Amino acid sequence: MSDQQAGRLEGRQALNAAIAVCAQQFAETRDLDVILKNAVRIIRHEIGLDRAGIFLYDHEEKLWHGVFGTDAEGFLRDEHNLNMPRNPQHPIYRAERGEGDEFFYDDFSAAFPEDPFMAHVKNCFFVVLRAHGHLLGGISVDNLESGCAVDEDTREDLRRFSRYLALALENRGLLNRLESANRRLERANKDLTEFADVMAHDLTSPLQGVTLLLEVVLRQYRKDLPEDARDKLQKALERVLRLGRLLQGILRYSRMGKREGETVLLSTRQLVGEVVEFLEIPKGLSVTVADDLPSVIYDQAQLHQVFQNLISNAVKYMGREEGHIDVFCEKRPADWMFCVRDDGQGISERYHLEIFKMFNRGNREDDGASCGMGLALVKKIVERGGGEVWVESKEGQGTSFYFTIPAPSIRRVSGG
Repeated sequence: MSDQQAGRLEGRQALNAAIAVCAQQFAETRDLDVILKNAVRIIRHEIGLDRAGIFLYDHEEKLWHGVFGTDAEGFLRDEHNLNMPRNPQHPIYRAERGEGDEFFYDDFSAAFPEDPFMAHVKNCFFVVLRAHGHLLGGISVDNLESGCAVDEDTREDLRRFSRYLALALENRGLLNRLESANRRLERANKDLTEFADVMAHDLTSPLQGVTLLLEVVLRQYRKDLPEDARDKLQKALERVLRLGRLLQGILRYSRMGKREGETVLLSTRQLVGEVVEFLEIPKGLSVTVADDLPSVIYDQAQLHQVFQNLISNAVKYMGREEGHIDVFCEKRPADWMFCVRDDGQGISERYHLEIFKMFNRGNREDDGASCGMGLALVKKIVERGGGEVWVESKEGQGTSFYFTIPAPSIRRVSGG
């Protein structure tokens, strides 16, 4: 190996090491100034070019912006206020039109005499910064001071480094957009919760007043009213009560994202027993709860809500006076799969997704006592807990509601 080859190999190894360090710095920061200053330092001191200019493309404004570069003495300078060239054949505009990923000029000043900053520049190399086909900007380099040619080896070094820089800029943009979207989502959720609270205050009191008035009229004047009037007042009372239940259902749903309850180790066997006792299952219907339900780490109030909604749903839509409901679970590699199964009227397959939406009961008749929020609330609770929920059913063949709790939250406790 000649001394020249050895020197070149040593320089390439030093450049690789510098790029590796710079890539690590890119991964640790989203500070644009830090990223671009490090980039210019690598271009000048490791790749060995006299001057470098970095341009970024703004997709919203459809404009190019100078960002950082080096002056005639090689010092870093802020180019945010740089007047961009207007010649449509300039490499930044050719990059925007997708005419190439790099542009090399033997005599740049002759090609673009209107650019005062590039006066007397011969060799100029412009590399387009793209990541996943997305235009981010470009790097312009030259050797104005030394007058050396920007040879192929140097251009290849810049190509390799530009790929790292493009990925760093793309990741920064993605993270910033994700944070911005999260902030907007948080504001929207906060607005929704505040709206629900206001709605509760503004609507609950009038509803209670109307309910009380109807109850008083029915109680005090029932004997004096015609049967038709009594029936209409009774229906009005039932509809007001239903509106109140609907309002409470909306409030529970909207507040689910706000409430962060305490997770505890609890016996699902005991919890389901308490739910069944609370619901006062009608005569003719029976509920069997498996003895080997596990203990889980979960928000007790929310898990109680899940089982209460699923079991009461089975009771409401059994479709006959006699029936049976089974509650059991199955251990799977990554989770526990719970099931609430009934032998009732079943649900048409066309409604299996629809019933988990607010105010949607599928093909089941409205019983007047439901607000249509129960399964939507179940879905929201289960998915917030990292699980899934789904239904398996056919008309006339009963219904099985399944939901999962991830394995890190479980412990087997036979006998509950």
